[in-house]
Amino acid sequence: MTNDTVAFDLDTVSALHRFEEAKRAIREAEAVKSEAEAVIREALGSAVAGTVAGITVIRVSERERVSISASAVKDADEALYNALAKVTAYTVLVTA
Repeated sequence: MTNDTVAFDLDTVSALHRFEEAKRAIREAEAVKSEAEAVIREALGSAVAGTVAGITVIRVSERERVSISASAVKDADEALYNALAKVTAYTVLVTA
């Protein structure tokens, strides 16, 4: 990647505007989702499913996430860390 800059044409400026609007809509949708989930979880209490007119419309599904501290592994066994580490480089768009 270089430090070059480029002047955007009107089509790209329009795309930038759509990009920002989409990011805003996602943030708003995530907030609505979080609020709705809180209401649903409150209504469920300790139940594992919710019904409407006797029909199951939502279930609680358990998940488990396991994470390993990369820094702890590196401190404990750097050779193991180096053998197992997978680094993925990527870019993201950050608007000014």
